[in-house]
Formats: sequence, structure tokens, C-alpha cells
Amino acid sequence: MNNKPINQARDDDARNALAALQRAALQARRIAAQTRTALVVVKDGKLVREMVDWDFDDPLHR
Repeated sequence: MNNKPINQARDDDARNALAALQRAALQARRIAAQTRTALVVVKDGKLVREMVDWDFDDPLHR
């Protein structure tokens, strides 16, 4: 197994994967808040349904 940090990967897609996953998670939270549906996340190794409280007036949440 390669123990190098992902940001040192030779492949562009691999290096950019973390940022893409973070954008996807943010978008999923946004949509869950808009539709008032729960997100299913893993906490302590267990699947948990979590309601999202989103402040759409906060510039960080736009």
C-alpha cells in the first residue's frame, strides 16, 4: 500500500478527489435543507439519519 498523502498523487483525478467529495457533501447538505429531508451519515461506524439546519442568509452557506 502507498502511504503518500493524496495531494502527492501523480494522477490529477486522484489529487482532486477530496475537493470534489467535499463539494458533493456540501451540495447534499444544501439540498437536504431545502427539501427538509434527512441526510444519512456514518457516525461512530453506524448509519444515522440527520436533519440539516441551514442558514441560507449566511454567506458561507450560499
